Amino acid sequence: VVDSAAYDESIRRQFGTLVAIVISQLTGHIERGQVEGFVRPELDPRPTAAWLTWMAERGLHLFVAGADREQAERLLTALTDVTWNTLYAGVR
Repeated sequence: VVDSAAYDESIRRQFGTLVAIVISQLTGHIERGQVEGFVRPELDPRPTAAWLTWMAERGLHLFVAGADREQAERLLTALTDVTWNTLYAGVR
């Protein structure tokens, strides 16, 4: 999909819409978590959501897609650690 989006306008729009939805939902999760006290309060929700979404998308595309099972598990553990520490580290 990512490769096709480079030259197909319809796929590019659909992919962009999907990414925008993910960012919006993650933004909402961060905002709710801050209100409820389980997400770090100092985070700026929208930019944090955008960074996490694009880092995950690029990492999955570049690293995980060609990895064997063991490598993929290590890479996904690293992604989980990055996400967990960004959002939840140090909060109740």
